[in-house]
Amino acid sequence: MRFSGLTLLFSGGLLTICVFAVIVRGRSLRLNSLRPSRLTLALGLMGAGGSLICSVMLYVSYRPYAEILRRYIRDGDEASLSELSNFLGATQVPLGAPVYQGYSVEEFVFSFWFCVILLCILSLLLVVFRHFRHRTRASATI
Repeated sequence: MRFSGLTLLFSGGLLTICVFAVIVRGRSLRLNSLRPSRLTLALGLMGAGGSLICSVMLYVSYRPYAEILRRYIRDGDEASLSELSNFLGATQVPLGAPVYQGYSVEEFVFSFWFCVILLCILSLLLVVFRHFRHRTRASATI
């Protein structure tokens, strides 16, 4: 599961790089001016294929735990609940968390997700700011 997750991140990064390369080379966001090269197309297809395969592998890996949760909610079956609890505890810790000896795992998880949320908010503010900055002003005519 860890390898599939890492490969999914790598594939997403590869797709993002390909999109940015096409936009920078085309110098426009109009679809008719975007012309990807053969290398960009090949790397983009590899990234898309890798994302698809890794998504399927993660789905197959998580499927038994989803069934345990469904049985618990539907029937009240507590037979495999400890296994589900251990799995959910392990999924909350980002990769590399035990490497940092200065933090406890709980502090690291909080700091990691706080930084992710903060970066998302800053990205949203940047997009909104750029939208209002580059918006064409409508002239009022009577």
